[in-house]
Amino acid sequence: MELFKTSGILDEAVLKELGKKGIPASMNALIIILFIGGIALIFLEKYLLAVVYLFGFLFFLLVRILLKRITVNKNLRNMRELNGTDRYEYITWFDEEGLVGINLTNHAEVKLLYQSLKRVVETEQILAVVTRGSQFQPVFKTDLEQRGLEDLLAFLQSRNKKLKIIRMKHKK
Repeated sequence: MELFKTSGILDEAVLKELGKKGIPASMNALIIILFIGGIALIFLEKYLLAVVYLFGFLFFLLVRILLKRITVNKNLRNMRELNGTDRYEYITWFDEEGLVGINLTNHAEVKLLYQSLKRVVETEQILAVVTRGSQFQPVFKTDLEQRGLEDLLAFLQSRNKKLKIIRMKHKK
């Protein structure tokens, strides 16, 4: 049984979009809070605590930048080194056990069990289905429009109650 079958191309543009949207909003909020807190503590003359806050700010800012770079640059470098290409063509679908993904470029197949899924990150073009080991599989939204993106997300949530779904903010 093949449910929600999609196909598409994972390339630099899709990876950059994922690098931008894949950073948890809580990390962005933490960075802002640490910065504002550090500045406020300077004004309150709590210099030691301000230094701790500002070091935390710099640390999490660096982590955010590295996460984005790893998402884009590491994946692109792997594509080039392993297959001599900047793009992968995928077919994905869901069955009774989990997500099946076939990379048509290098003929690799992956099976991600529902219980191993950690989160789904929605971008303009894909749903990045992420495992606990931070491996991700793209599910292309273009083929889902007629079948219903909402149906797929509800289906995934029914198969894994702990799955976190990070939705894109839609412009009205």
